[in-house]
Amino acid sequence: MTNLEADIESAFKYFKDKPALQKNSKGFVLEGNLHCYVKGYEDMYDIFNVAITIPLNFPRQLPTVIEKDCKIKRTVKYHMNKNGECCLGTKIALFDYMHSNKIETFCQFLEQLIIIHFFQVKYFLTNDEWLEEPEGHFTPGLIDSYKRIFNITENE
Repeated sequence: MTNLEADIESAFKYFKDKPALQKNSKGFVLEGNLHCYVKGYEDMYDIFNVAITIPLNFPRQLPTVIEKDCKIKRTVKYHMNKNGECCLGTKIALFDYMHSNKIETFCQFLEQLIIIHFFQVKYFLTNDEWLEEPEGHFTPGLIDSYKRIFNITENE
């Protein structure tokens, strides 16, 4: 068993039942029912059926997450692509967050980015507002990420 595989298996505790874990030449695919729970927001608890692809060179390459049951509408407004892939953020923003918060393991990535992504979307669907306003999509999102990372104001 590799260190990455052991790390992924340590994340099983965040799933309703033991998730399926498959290895292929590019990495691992983790599938199962993910608990979406954030302390202090117990009333927002939910479960999402996900498939998470974790590349062998994680954390140098980012996982992709697909919500399989269409509980979340496939639209940019909800940070979902048409194929069910979750938009966790721009690559530069995710790598910056990982560096700033010392995320080195898949388990940490799951806790701090994937579960929080689902919580944020669930919060928005319930309250029609974001708990924390996410960055934009596509080119505007990339520009927003660079502005935040490099502390650039609108006028600069």
